[in-house]
Amino acid sequence: MKTDINDKIRAEAPVDAYDAMYEGEGGYDLPYQQSIYYPMYQATLQEVVRVGAKNVLEVGCGSGSFAQMLFDCSDVKYSGFDFSSLGVEKAKVRTGKPTAFHVANALEPESYGADHDAIVCTEVLEHIEKDCDVVAIWETGVKCICAVPNFDFETHVRYFRSDEEVHSRYNGLIDIERIIQIPRPLLRGRSLRQYLRQLRWSRNEPKK
Repeated sequence: MKTDINDKIRAEAPVDAYDAMYEGEGGYDLPYQQSIYYPMYQATLQEVVRVGAKNVLEVGCGSGSFAQMLFDCSDVKYSGFDFSSLGVEKAKVRTGKPTAFHVANALEPESYGADHDAIVCTEVLEHIEKDCDVVAIWETGVKCICAVPNFDFETHVRYFRSDEEVHSRYNGLIDIERIIQIPRPLLRGRSLRQYLRQLRWSRNEPKK
């Protein structure tokens, strides 16, 4: 049965599930160059530059992979938060900028106190049951660069099968300028290094 995008597919995962992802080998705690999300990070940074953002707030910073890329490749000011304290601690270590990150809840208005003229929110909204309530908190006039998936995963509350579904859910909350489709990760839940290793095994030792 086809699920309406306004209905949740499954319940929201607890913070422990994300802590486990950051501790595991699924490619969620890697430098941006090795991450399966590298193409998305590149496109996100290009959008940050294109819209002229000077001060970015990242909603759902995870373990800091995108932040690391932004610090390495731009002069844009940055702050970020996540509800995973483990993710935040890893982000502080990864970037060497402990004051740039804090633990916070995207559903609480006080989480957005840092100065910002743009919000980055990638691969986050699909994990939150009250995603529209999150977006409704964002200040009018602030530029938003967001990414949501078109495929299912065990921690997704929903996913989007078309541009029309994205417009249907968020267009009343965000003035959507354009939607860019980024290639899906080669192997969901694996780093680029793991993917290349598997390709090598496939050629040389097909049984692996």
